[in-house]
Amino acid sequence: MRRQSEDPGVGFGLAGRFEAWWTQGNDTSEFLRDGLIALDANTLLHLYRVTPATREQVLSVFTDLADRIWVPHHAALEFHRHRVGVVTTRTSQFSQLRGVLQRAAENAATELQKAVDRLVAFRQANMTRRTWDAKSNGLTRDDFLARLEGAMDPAIAELAALEFEYDLGPEDMQGRDPVLERLDQLTIGKIGPSFSHGRIAELVREASEFRYPNKVPPGYEDAKNKSTAYLAAGDYILWRQLIEQAASSTWERVTLVTIDVKEDWWDIDKRGHPKRARPELQQEFYESTGSKLNIMTLSEFLTAVAPYTPAGVSEETVKEVRSFELEVELANAMAELFGSDDDSEVPGNPDLFDLTLSEFERLIALLLSAMKFDDVTRLHEPDSGFDIVAFDTFNGARETTLIEAKRYRHAVSLEPVMALYGAIKSTGADKGVLFTTSHFGEKSHAFVSDKPIRLVDGPELLELLQIHLGIDATISVHRHPRDGKQS
Repeated sequence: MRRQSEDPGVGFGLAGRFEAWWTQGNDTSEFLRDGLIALDANTLLHLYRVTPATREQVLSVFTDLADRIWVPHHAALEFHRHRVGVVTTRTSQFSQLRGVLQRAAENAATELQKAVDRLVAFRQANMTRRTWDAKSNGLTRDDFLARLEGAMDPAIAELAALEFEYDLGPEDMQGRDPVLERLDQLTIGKIGPSFSHGRIAELVREASEFRYPNKVPPGYEDAKNKSTAYLAAGDYILWRQLIEQAASSTWERVTLVTIDVKEDWWDIDKRGHPKRARPELQQEFYESTGSKLNIMTLSEFLTAVAPYTPAGVSEETVKEVRSFELEVELANAMAELFGSDDDSEVPGNPDLFDLTLSEFERLIALLLSAMKFDDVTRLHEPDSGFDIVAFDTFNGARETTLIEAKRYRHAVSLEPVMALYGAIKSTGADKGVLFTTSHFGEKSHAFVSDKPIRLVDGPELLELLQIHLGIDATISVHRHPRDGKQS
């Protein structure tokens, strides 16, 4: 065990004292066998997102490790602030999708009616003398509705089956909440002490005046969107509580389990995926406590801890936990893009022209991730003909897709379409997609007719954002882009 008075810097040279900067990562087995395991708020809230079967297995793992589980006071506070919202959001997702499915037939009938109306107008413009009537041919909106009646029933039934797999609704949050009951028993004596108001005020000042302006982790990513300095300092308050707990105990190793994958906690690879804890955090933690720090996502933790727990963890559980981690990651990124105090909520009807060009490209990257493309990577090479490269698997083969994003109000000319095709040929990519907030001319459509390029105009982009990211965005036509480019 570490001696409380031991100076972690004594007896080490340049390499030893700065080990966090040059090692490839911690041996997680040492942390999981006998280290303290700290759970943040999002890890606890994740139990409301997953199905009951997965929740039970995660809780069984936590129970097996109960003697080493610990929750920072600020994490417990954030858990209570957001638990109702997490369940409400989950319930509203089912409700929104049910509405989409129920309206699908009516929307389809409306579109079919529009097509028939265009034919009628075209006939009139051509002054034909032949008689033809849409009604007598069964082509009215009522006719379409009659044919489509019940068409979506299997989809609605499947949604109901999915909803039945979840056992909690908003009403349960005010009454008997089985998740809270289990966590309460698990964490008796495991919640860290609170800080005084004076101490919190001191930490908020330190975060807002020194750490965040200088991008000292953790928490500086929150400074961009949170409405108050206190809300922005939440991660730093938790960080100080974690440090003080380790400094006052004999734990030599501490693992923080989280689903927060922002760059102020992690080293991020070029694909945007977390690799390991920021070395600055590991260094500060060691110098402040004499203990080593490990940070893991919940899905990584469940996979790694399985050999050390009698309960074990199934592959299905890890897969479901990871799936919801990605959902939260996307939701947090969307809220950050459009500006929201709530990490998982996007303001209603966000305008795509409120985004800078860089933010618009990031939105397209998030959309591609939600569309299940793999390894979506944004580039920083101007005039390359594309902004993003993504991979997906088709018929067992891995395919490369190049993506260009144009935040335009006017029609996209043929030039960027040709540039994308040139990039496909020169890089050996399989296909390309060009997204825009505006539209494409006839020459562009003619050019791609025999080429592996998909053109996505503004209306289709809004539809894809609604389907895959669940946001009802808008595209203003009379406003200038925020950064004044690509208009």
